[in-house]
Amino acid sequence: MEDCVVYEKVTSHKEIESVMINCSSDFFDQSINNPETIKSLALKFAEYGTFICARKEERIAGFVAFYANDKFKCCGFLSMIIISHQFRGGGIGSSLLRRCSEQCKKSGMTTLRLEVNEKNERAILFYKKNGFKEISKKDTSFFLEKNLLI
Repeated sequence: MEDCVVYEKVTSHKEIESVMINCSSDFFDQSINNPETIKSLALKFAEYGTFICARKEERIAGFVAFYANDKFKCCGFLSMIIISHQFRGGGIGSSLLRRCSEQCKKSGMTTLRLEVNEKNERAILFYKKNGFKEISKKDTSFFLEKNLLI
């Protein structure tokens, strides 16, 4: 269960990078599991996005990284949600997604979008279970969206 899970917003790119490295073996797309890409993403998340880390028993259980800054389309974008293998199935992913959705709503977003690899069946099921609907497909990706006003 989700007992004793601590959620914290992380703003330092160095700390974001550290959390991402800690969870990097759990990335579905291992092509981004390299120091340069992780550092680049950490800098972007720190400057433009929101990064929330989940810790359980003082260990990093996962994180969510998203953007809630498209004031024209009022659309947030979920960039990454990673749960370490040993913590999957305990509700942490759903809680991180809920926190992401709530923060997007507070920032004036009416929808939340994401891109997911068509082969990442576990993630696709997770997103659909949490209210996302497929809006398009391009190459090897599905694009999903959730209405935040419902």
